[in-house]
Formats: sequence, C-alpha cells, structure tokens
Amino acid sequence: MSDLDGDLDEAVLGGEAHAFLIAVSGDQPGKVYPLERNTTVIGRNDDADVHVGDPSVSGSHARIINGSHGFEIEDLNSTNGTFVGGDRVKSARLKHGDLVLVGTIEFKFVMGSRSDATVALISPQKWSSRATGGGAMMRFPQPPPRLSSTQFQPSVNTDEEESASFAEVVYGIVAIYRFMGHHFRLIAALLATGAGVGLASILVFPPARAAFCEVKLQPQMKSNPVEPERVTDDSLQFFRGAEHAFTHPELVRSTLLTLDGVDPDEVRIASITSRLKFDPLDEHTYRATYHDGWFDRGRPAPDVFLDAHLRNYLQSEIKKALRVFSAEAEFLRNQLKSVEKDLAQIAADRSRFRQANADRLPEESLQTHSSRFQLESRRAELMAQVRRLQGDLAAERRQLATESPLAQSRRQSSQVYRDSLAAINRKLSEAYASGLADGHPEVRQLKDEKNRIEKLINDEMHAETTQVDRESNAGLVTIENRVQTLQAQLNAARSDLDDTEKSLSQVRKVVGDLPRVEERVQEMNHTQEATNRLHSQLFERLKKAELQLSIERVSAESRYDIITSPRLEKSKTLKILALRSLLGLFVGLVAAAIAIAFREGRRIVSSPSTSLGYRGPPHAR
Repeated sequence: MSDLDGDLDEAVLGGEAHAFLIAVSGDQPGKVYPLERNTTVIGRNDDADVHVGDPSVSGSHARIINGSHGFEIEDLNSTNGTFVGGDRVKSARLKHGDLVLVGTIEFKFVMGSRSDATVALISPQKWSSRATGGGAMMRFPQPPPRLSSTQFQPSVNTDEEESASFAEVVYGIVAIYRFMGHHFRLIAALLATGAGVGLASILVFPPARAAFCEVKLQPQMKSNPVEPERVTDDSLQFFRGAEHAFTHPELVRSTLLTLDGVDPDEVRIASITSRLKFDPLDEHTYRATYHDGWFDRGRPAPDVFLDAHLRNYLQSEIKKALRVFSAEAEFLRNQLKSVEKDLAQIAADRSRFRQANADRLPEESLQTHSSRFQLESRRAELMAQVRRLQGDLAAERRQLATESPLAQSRRQSSQVYRDSLAAINRKLSEAYASGLADGHPEVRQLKDEKNRIEKLINDEMHAETTQVDRESNAGLVTIENRVQTLQAQLNAARSDLDDTEKSLSQVRKVVGDLPRVEERVQEMNHTQEATNRLHSQLFERLKKAELQLSIERVSAESRYDIITSPRLEKSKTLKILALRSLLGLFVGLVAAAIAIAFREGRRIVSSPSTSLGYRGPPHAR
C-alpha cells in the first residue's frame, strides 16, 4: 500500500510543508529543505528534490514518502546506503528528531509548521554541536505579529465611496477592453508570429532523442577452473563504482575515438559525459541513458553511441578484472621469447665452437691418437731414409770429386805405354846384366826411351779433363746421374720429414688441447639441456596461463547481461510542439507588450494631455 501511495504521490504536490530536512554536515550545514511534495527524492542528480553534490551520494539515493502511515524513507539501491539512527535501512518510518545519514551527509528530520524562508537559523560553526544534542534543534520563523488597534486604524468607508469604487472597477475593465481592441491587430500578429516560430523551430532544432538500455552486472569472481588449488581473491570484483566508471571522461574519449577515428576535444567529451547516465535500478541491475545534445544532433546517433560505449565499458572492466591473468600470461610469453633467444644463441655458439675445434672434439679423440702414432712411425722411417740417402750421396760425390772413372780410363789408355815401359826396363836390365855401363850408347838409348814413355804416361795420367771427356766417360756420367737421383730422393725425404714434423706438431697440440675442448663441449651440452628443460617448463606454464585467461575471459563476459538492447525512447514530438508553441506565444506576448509600450510612450510624449483614453470614472468627472 505504501508503494502505491508513493507512485500516486509522485505527480501530486503535497501542499504546505509539515516536515523539514535540516543539513547537519556537508557544504551547507543548517540549510533547511521543506518537504512540500508527497514524494521527495534525495540524490546527486540535478533534478533531485534535495540536491546533494557530495560524491558519496548516489544519483538517486533515497526518497521520503508522505503516505497514509506518515513519513517514511526508502533507500533506492544506493552505493553507500541510507542510515536512520545509526542503522542501515531499506525502508523505515521517520519520527520527529531522527538523524538520517545519506552517504556521508547527515540530516535531521523535524516536523513543524511551514516556513517560507529556507535559511541557516544557526551559524554553521555551531550547528554540528547543537544538531546532535537532541530535542528541538530548530525554531521556525514566526509569522509577523498582527498590528493592534492602536497601531492601525482602518478608514471608514461611506456608501458613496463604495459605489464610486465599484464604478472605477467597471470603468477600468471597459478601458482595458477598449485598449486591447485598439491594439488587437498588433497583438494577434505578434502572437501568431511567435507561435509560428515555435512550430517552425522543430525543423531547425528537432527534438532531442534519447537512447536507453538495461544491463545486469554480476560482481563476484568464480574460483580458478584450471588450478583448483589456486583460490581466487574474493576481494576481486567486477564493476566496482559502475556509475563513476561508466561516465568517466577517458572511457568516453575511447568510445568516440573508436566511432569517429579522431581524438575528440575536451569540450565535446564534457558535453557528452554530462548527458550520459548510469543509474542503479535494483540488485546488480542498471539503466544506461544517453541524450542527444543541441549542437551535435545525431553525431553520433544515441543508440549507436550507447551500444558502443556500453561494450567499451564492459571490455575495460573485463580487462581490469583479468589484469592479473593477462600480466601472468604476458610475463610467461616474454620469458619464453627470452629463453628461445638464449637457445638460438647457444646453438650458434656451439656450432661455431665445433667448427673451430673440429679436430679436437671428444668423438674424434681416438682418431687423433691413431694419427699421432702413425705420424711418429712415419717420422722415424723418414729420418732413417734421409740418413741413408745422405750416406749414399756423400759416397757418390766423393767418387765424382776424385773423378775415379776418368783415372781408370786414363790408366787403361796409358796401359800401352806402361807395357812399352816394362819392355824397356827389361831390356835395360838385360843390358846391365850383359855388363853394359850407363855410358853405353844402347843403355843411354834405352834410358832416353824410358824417360820419354814415362813422360807420356805422366802426361796421359795428369792431362786436364775437358767437358768432352766428362760427357764421353760413361762411368762419370753414371755417377753424376746417381748423385742427382740421390739428391732428389734426399730432398723429397726431407720435405716429407718436414711435413710429418709439422703434422706431428699439430697433432701433439690437438692432443694437448683435447681436455679443454672436451670440458667446454660438456659445459655447452649441459647448458643447452638445462635451457631446453626451462623452455619446456615455460611453454607448459604459458599454455596453462593462456587457457586460464581464456576461461576467465569467458567467465567474465558471462557476468553481464544486456536485458534490453540500446534503443531510442519514444518520440515526444506533439508534446514538444505544444511546449514550443506556448513558448512562442509567450515571447509574442512579451514582444507585443514591448511594442505597445513603445507606441503608447511615443503617443504620450507627443500628446501629454491624453492617457490611454481613460479620463476617470464618471463621478470624478
């Protein structure tokens, strides 16, 4: 029954105020709010009957109903609640002297006679202490005292004066009728013009349109479905401060940027924000409303803007609610990229190291030791071969230096002379045996022959060797060929020995470096294996985090429900036409009054003896 009383009383004035709200705290302590309507709304909205600009007060916070059971206060699903006498109430009866807390603003409910003046009867500095003291905290201004008979003596009216007064009234009415008839055309023209302009304004300034929708926002989070042991923080809620967040200028800027593709200026953002509302209806249900402006009709269309802004708001709330899961997934994604980069670097370093130490790798150590043994054996063989060739070459060179083949050839060529010399020596011996002395002519002849043959032998043996002799001597040519062959073999053996020595030196260096290379290879293999394990772990955690984020996103998106899709309110064109016509008539009437006043003023100035055709009542004349 009280709800029906409230609904019926919203459109009916209650008449004279019999109760008042007195501000105890806030910007205007001591201010008196008369409760003149049967239903009085308290809130931060501009159209609230008791307007309170404090941010702790909701747009439509509470209402006071003067119903059949007296004054009652009802909370309108406010954010911070309504308190009566320190207790939070949904609906409560009000008594004289009750303290009512709306948000952080405190009022005192007082019942008494009407006061035409809303004034601070007590100074703001003293109000707070006196308002909480109990009892009657306020005195309403008393009506002015009536004048006594000594202060005011009414005049005594005679019958003649009463009849004269009545005649004046009748004559005045006639004069006004004549005056209006005299200016009827001007008045009618201006009234018609005003009404026509009012009607035509609908073409220039069409009626403002409004779009609305209702949404339901569930604030509580669910538990983690992927990791049951991971408990979700109960304090994490969606859609906190929905009215403030929905009308935040930065969110409006984001929506306009999405729709227009151009960053809007601050003036347009403030204009649109002022025409955007998000009011709570009941449990987790809100009504979103957007009104067209005078200078940006249809840009954007109200329903299009409201739909885009609502979805932008929901996405921003979902992002805020999922920021923990998003941050975890992004962190793991960055870590995985870093590990993949490290893996690529390790693989490149490992490949370069193996290329630079291909002959020192652990898997090549057996072959390296075998090569070293072979090179050691080859070196010994080459050294023996070099020594043998050096000996043979030295012997051949000695034969070549003594030219023994030539000496042998000369000995053979002088053998005839030697045989002749032997024969002469035999004959000489026989001559001496026969008793011939040295002076004997035969003996002298034999000695001379002997000397000649010996000289021939000596000349033959010590004759100078010519190139022709050398080239024609087969033995000498053979020895020279053997010397050349042995020299070539010796050079080849020495070259092989040098190469073997170099190879052996490198192999020895490789063998000495094998422990270091093996240790480094093991270290790199261990690092690569550890990094691979870390990569696998991060990959698994990232997949789980992405799955968790997807599930949470689906869960978050299921927490809102658009009860009614954004749509335009029904057009009020006929009502607006009537109002604009009345406004045009009023402007035309004012213009007519100004024009008549101007015309009569000019006439009075030009003819001061006349005044609107009124020369006084008959008895005056």
